[in-house]
Amino acid sequence: MLSYLPKPYDDELLYSIVARYFTHVGGARGSIVEQLFGRRGVRAQVDLPSSLGRFAENAAALWGLTAEEIAERYTLLPYYTYYANVMLKKRAMEAIKSDSGMGLHSKLGINTSRVKVPQFLRYCPECVSEDFERWGETYWRRTHQLPGVLVCTDHKGVLANSVVPYRPIALWNFIDASEATRNLNVSLAKMSDRLSASACTIAIRCKDILLWKESRWSSEDRKGQYRKAAMNTGFIGGRFHATPKILNQARLEESFVDFFGQDLLTPIGCDVQVGSDTNWFRQIFRSRNRNCHPVQHALLEIFFEELPESGKLTHPFGHGPWRCPNTYCNQETAESIRSIQVRPGAEGKPVASACCPCGFRFTFRTTAAGIPVVDTIVLYGPTWAKKAKALLESGNTGHAAARILGVCQGTVDDLLEGRIKKGNVKTRREDILSWRQEWRSLLKRAPDRSRDKARSLNPKLYARLRRHDPEWLYAEPRRRARRPSNSFRVDWDSRERSIVELLRSAAQELRESVPLKRVSREGIIKHARLSRLAWDRKDKLPWCTSALQDLAESVEDFRARRLRRAAVIAPERGLPLKSWALLKLTGLREKDLTPRLAKLVEELVSSSVHGNLETQNHGGSLNETQ
Repeated sequence: MLSYLPKPYDDELLYSIVARYFTHVGGARGSIVEQLFGRRGVRAQVDLPSSLGRFAENAAALWGLTAEEIAERYTLLPYYTYYANVMLKKRAMEAIKSDSGMGLHSKLGINTSRVKVPQFLRYCPECVSEDFERWGETYWRRTHQLPGVLVCTDHKGVLANSVVPYRPIALWNFIDASEATRNLNVSLAKMSDRLSASACTIAIRCKDILLWKESRWSSEDRKGQYRKAAMNTGFIGGRFHATPKILNQARLEESFVDFFGQDLLTPIGCDVQVGSDTNWFRQIFRSRNRNCHPVQHALLEIFFEELPESGKLTHPFGHGPWRCPNTYCNQETAESIRSIQVRPGAEGKPVASACCPCGFRFTFRTTAAGIPVVDTIVLYGPTWAKKAKALLESGNTGHAAARILGVCQGTVDDLLEGRIKKGNVKTRREDILSWRQEWRSLLKRAPDRSRDKARSLNPKLYARLRRHDPEWLYAEPRRRARRPSNSFRVDWDSRERSIVELLRSAAQELRESVPLKRVSREGIIKHARLSRLAWDRKDKLPWCTSALQDLAESVEDFRARRLRRAAVIAPERGLPLKSWALLKLTGLREKDLTPRLAKLVEELVSSSVHGNLETQNHGGSLNETQ
């Protein structure tokens, strides 16, 4: 239990607290680390230290904080987990509390992110001066070490680099900020007013993320919120409904780069290659589960929040509903058109297509007093046919009815004959029913009633139904032909017998190889050229496992085989059959000799029958000498 710990300053890192503790108490660093973290193997980490569980237990009497509270107040874990899902947050907290902390930086995407951590610990010269004047010492601030932060949030000045590495090389390299920043002549980089203002805004937002301050951006579906914000600011393109669904990525990227400037995005590590389909800016809109860096989220949120009004675009026709311009509309609700479709028209100007429940379908390019101004009539609908019939029944001629309706004589004839679609294309109900019957016949002839197969039999019929009766055509789900299965049953007994033969042959070749090689499990598998995939189903290969155990030799067995071989070649090289000669030829040391090996050496030295030694060389087992 600790009897003293420095009182943490505002926004101080745990790394800095430990470094000040070293300065205050002195002594051997290894012993101090063991007092704080319960073990000597703790490495100095600036952003995400480990063993916080042990540290919290040792500091409980002085601080009264849990490991979770220490992680939230004195590390950068809140910064990296602010945008993470619940499961990742839980795993990260468990890792920082554990003794190893293995893979924490990889889990949070820090190691693979394009946004790199600073090379050295950073500080604000004005903050340091104020600290020395007020406290007599200074400390490392969390906000100054955040990736993406270039300026001090309090003094708006550019941060200076110290000589202390952000990733310490030595195990206990906790460096006190008072020692590292004292008497330093610093030349700070200059930044324009525009860049300084943007960098300050980014730094403040990153600090808010670190402190987990609430924002208007929901944590549940940020991708959806970003898309909605982009749509509301007018970055839309292609075909879309009244509520747009397609982003104009190219224009959005250009506006983002113009807003911040590449000269600011590049030092942060968030530069955008406009037009590239793999840049981080596009990925953050597409992948819901993608773990993007916090500063990337911060940049996007600032962009949408502070986009100048001159750069904001609204939906070209409003968000509806719209009033039907049909004079003969029979709908009770005046604003009966709930949705429209918009496409790029001539010279890039948008053209909207709309359809009222009364059957009137048209296109328009502008509105007047909230009512679409008809540009082209696509479908007159039954209300026009009813009006034309009523005019003729009241005694009007065809020409008079056309003049009243504002159409030509041919259009009136089409309306009366049931050809209510504009033009000469007939879409009578009888024709559609006939096409349906013909399509049913095609489906019966097509294999597996496949729609694609039926389409290939009569493409023109498919095109007519797709144009005039798509709801009926696609009402039945697509049927796909079943592909024959490629699965087959494995004869495990036959496979096991063949593998066992390969293992035995490989083990024998290894025993007879010159120079000598150890017959290990991995060596046998490699020499037999067997893939590791062959062992995925060990439960199906019990003989192979047993054969490997019998064929493989231990390190002691291999040394015994080397000693026997050395006893054979020693006379050939003019060496006496002594223990030192055997050790020299085998490269073994006396401390490598186990009691069994020592006994074998004595037997080999005392033996005088070289023919027996040559025979024993092919035995290959330590047990054969006993």
